Amino acid sequence: MENITQFKKALLMLSGGIDSAVCLAMLQRQGFEVTTLSFRQESRLNNMPEVLCARALAKRFATRHIEVDLTSADELIRHAPDLRLSFGGSINNCPGSNTQGAPMSVSIMLTMALMHACTARIGKVAWALHKDDLPDESQRRKVFRLITLHQDLAELQAQVRPQIILPLIRYSKPQIVCMLAPEYGISMDETFSCSDPRDGQPCGACGQCLARDAALFPLENRRSA
Repeated sequence: MENITQFKKALLMLSGGIDSAVCLAMLQRQGFEVTTLSFRQESRLNNMPEVLCARALAKRFATRHIEVDLTSADELIRHAPDLRLSFGGSINNCPGSNTQGAPMSVSIMLTMALMHACTARIGKVAWALHKDDLPDESQRRKVFRLITLHQDLAELQAQVRPQIILPLIRYSKPQIVCMLAPEYGISMDETFSCSDPRDGQPCGACGQCLARDAALFPLENRRSA
């Protein structure tokens, strides 16, 4: 396979949450032609609010949007009811109230993204991790090792090496919500982040809900001051 030359093409893993939405707007403003990639599980409809938001964001920004159905992957962990596939949130999969992210979920996500990037001649794969997702140096080192490993595997198997980029890694969650989202025209109302939605509404107790609320409250306090 020929070397990748079109470095102004980017593939973004779009969850439907505020972080990846801001990342999408940022990449387009920087001049990238963006393809968006989302994951759905028809057998676990609790992830559909995020999927619907991802579809709407992709339509708004006129991206080529790909959805991968991972329903069959549930069979790999059906014996462990307290585990679930998780592709949003922090590197530890933002555990829900009663569930934990299944091992290798992040590797599945990265592998599929790199597979498409290699075959579609896309030079960069964007992952919307932010500073608060990696709170300590040990975790940062592990994540960068993970990224390097997957890039090495792509190069070994496809003779091309898409670069995994982290456009939000310098920003905290409050900075993304309070500063970047308004700057890039992203409304919280068009995004959704929750590990355990109830009837289409955020549970308010999972890691993603807590992070979102912690970022929102200072903003609301300033508005009411």
